[in-house]
Amino acid sequence: NQNQNQNQQPSKKALAITSRATRGSPPPPLMGSAIVLVNDSALHCFGGRLENRELTNCHYVLDVETGHWQSIISADSSNNNNTDKNATDPRALFSLSLTTDPANNNSGSLSDPLSIPPQPRYFHTVNAYGTSLILFGGMGTISVNRSGEDSDNEGDYQGQMAALADLHVYDIITQRWQHKTPTVNQHTPRARWAHLATILGHFLVVIGGTDTNKNYVEDACVLDLHTWEWVASIQNIGQCGSYRTVAATGPSIQANGDFTPSTPSFPSADAFSPQISSNLSWPTTESGPIDAMASISQVLSGRISAPSSTSSSQHSSKSLDGKESHPINANGGRKTSERLMSGDLTPAFKAGSEMPSIYLYSNYNFQNLRRELKIITPHYTHPSASVPTFSMVEKTEAIEKMGHDLPPGLRFPQGHVYQNQLILTGTLIIPGKASTLAIFAFNLSTHKWDRLDTDTTLDKGSWNRSLLHPATGTLLVFGHYESNADADYSNRIQHHNHLMMVNLQAYGLYERPIPSFLPTAQDLGHDLLREPGLNDMEIASVTGTLFGANSTILAARWPDFATMLLSPPYVTPLILELPVPDEVVPMFLYYLYTGALPLSSIVTPGVADYLLILARRYQLNGLHALAVDILHQTVTVNPIRVYSSALMAGELGLQARAVELAMNATANKAAAPPGPRD
Repeated sequence: NQNQNQNQQPSKKALAITSRATRGSPPPPLMGSAIVLVNDSALHCFGGRLENRELTNCHYVLDVETGHWQSIISADSSNNNNTDKNATDPRALFSLSLTTDPANNNSGSLSDPLSIPPQPRYFHTVNAYGTSLILFGGMGTISVNRSGEDSDNEGDYQGQMAALADLHVYDIITQRWQHKTPTVNQHTPRARWAHLATILGHFLVVIGGTDTNKNYVEDACVLDLHTWEWVASIQNIGQCGSYRTVAATGPSIQANGDFTPSTPSFPSADAFSPQISSNLSWPTTESGPIDAMASISQVLSGRISAPSSTSSSQHSSKSLDGKESHPINANGGRKTSERLMSGDLTPAFKAGSEMPSIYLYSNYNFQNLRRELKIITPHYTHPSASVPTFSMVEKTEAIEKMGHDLPPGLRFPQGHVYQNQLILTGTLIIPGKASTLAIFAFNLSTHKWDRLDTDTTLDKGSWNRSLLHPATGTLLVFGHYESNADADYSNRIQHHNHLMMVNLQAYGLYERPIPSFLPTAQDLGHDLLREPGLNDMEIASVTGTLFGANSTILAARWPDFATMLLSPPYVTPLILELPVPDEVVPMFLYYLYTGALPLSSIVTPGVADYLLILARRYQLNGLHALAVDILHQTVTVNPIRVYSSALMAGELGLQARAVELAMNATANKAAAPPGPRD
């Protein structure tokens, strides 16, 4: 009965994990395909090997918001029996004005935009860089002549499998492939498959893998995506491959565990994407940075706009052709959706001159499990240097000291950096049990591992592929409800029919907001708030208590207030009434003056509730993010109270975390031995 009652208990992760069946034309079961998320909205899947052992170069795109798969037809579809019959001809999607990459010397004629896509292959890599996909290597067939040498003669027989070293670029806007042929030099990578690749700034770093004879290639090669030259290489990196290693780009960590200023880690270090800033730092407007002491005349004249978020959504970004682009919605206008993309949310860490690092985590020899952690970090030795030097640091000893806290061996691991956490997923095989997908988080600052428990959600079906959606703090897990996990692992098969979405907020992992202004500007705002001589108006709470304020500062930071000043009778009100308690008005003014909130010990969940109401009423996204951050910091103290606040704020992940903490507290209280009787 006890076991039956436990099985009937509601899942603690019911709010944290949601699932859906994708629609449209999903990819067939594949081995060794490559997937990548672009612009937080589209997921591309290319290549792989079918269940009939035929290689394919089919290209599929998933709309992340709608869950709809679309197949893009290959240019050589007439000679490819694997092409999806429901595929969309890219000629129907073309714009009349096509653009080319000025750095490309063999881009082909614009009169024939349907350039030939990469040949069928599997265990290759595809990375997103702005509006382009960069494909490298993999295993495919090559032409050979009777002497066994490579040949381009069509009369020679085909069919010999070999590792590839070709480089292809797919332009998402024009829907065309380009074959890149960088000049061969000492840094040019050898042919490889089952390798890893990641974007670091404007560099593609190809890591490890194996050659045709399945010997490990123990180097990493760096491609400059501006010049299309192989500019650096790192030797003796050890044995790295997709079966045992993850390579994830994330913020540099100093010895003291702090972040160094760096650029966003996803989808690339410079985030060259139409809706992601290439220079995420302090808020700016189209006319320049927001002045912390902007005058009311500037606001009213339209020379600047008041900030409504903790980060700017109006940055431009660059594509491979060096042109700037801006966030555009489906109707051709600027993006106005309330569902913000990565560029609109607070970045995980601030922009600066330092580049992120590549974290290499390997686990192998599963009978006597071994683990390794290595960090590849770029350094600019001189301000005028165009190419950084790359160094690799061993961190294996740091994780070996953790003993029983280490994760088990995970086959075909996948890694993603979110905040200061390395999110690690992989197939966990336990004798006597069905294989399942396990999720762990490694704190890059404290070197502490935590398992992200999913209850029994991933026990049914086959789930073996994950991808991070950083804009929403969600881990996307692909699989199939009706498939057999053990059989799929044995055959290395991956499914994309069903999608499981794991909200990382439920585990206390979320993007902490960055203050809107520099520390000096915050200090100045705090000083002005305490200077009554500058006040020219007052704000009244629901009880009638008056709080002094400066209308110029309010208009610069509060768009609705500035709009009110432009409305009849065109005068600054002496008293402005806000229907909130006395303790809320000072916190609201503190935010308007400094772009931040005081410590969580001062802002209680009750005050945060009213701040959330004000944020929603006046569309102050920055205030909303800061108030939710306060709730995250206080959820362990009073989870039931925070749950109601999270419910009002629409924060599903925070709701899930509060529910689990409350359930754990209740269970611990019930399991505690009874106290002594009086």
